[in-house]
Amino acid sequence: TLIHRDQAIAANILRVANSPLYRPRAPIVSLQQAISRLGLHVLRDLVISISMRSRVFNVPGYASEARALWHHAVETAAYAREIARQCRRNVEGAFLSGLLHDVSKPVLLLALDDIQSKMTTPLTPDIVALALEVYHTRVGALLASTWSLPQETCASLIYHHDYSAT
Repeated sequence: TLIHRDQAIAANILRVANSPLYRPRAPIVSLQQAISRLGLHVLRDLVISISMRSRVFNVPGYASEARALWHHAVETAAYAREIARQCRRNVEGAFLSGLLHDVSKPVLLLALDDIQSKMTTPLTPDIVALALEVYHTRVGALLASTWSLPQETCASLIYHHDYSAT
């Protein structure tokens, strides 16, 4: 139902289903065909990724920073999934944890963008970088508790810089 209601998600699912990696002999033209072709696990990862990119990683005042954070999140998710596969661990949980480990950074960028709109002098890139570094794990802890994420994913938001804490 969600996929049928959200044009961006539907379009992206059809695009991926028709990509060289998944494309069958005949082009996929319906969402039902795309869903069947991709499977539940790939579909879940796609929906989470598309939703995150369009909603959380969309920061107009810091577009290039948000884009870099998005690429980092997707790359981390892909590596986490592959490491989990090699170690015979929860692949879906690893993907989600990798994708969300720094989700607090675009949330902080949204807050900084709001603060910036009320200021007469711009925030310097150094101040923005320092704010992200200092506060992102604290904000990650708040997001983890608010969003009721799985325990492993919560840990990735909070402890990804302190490996001994987990």
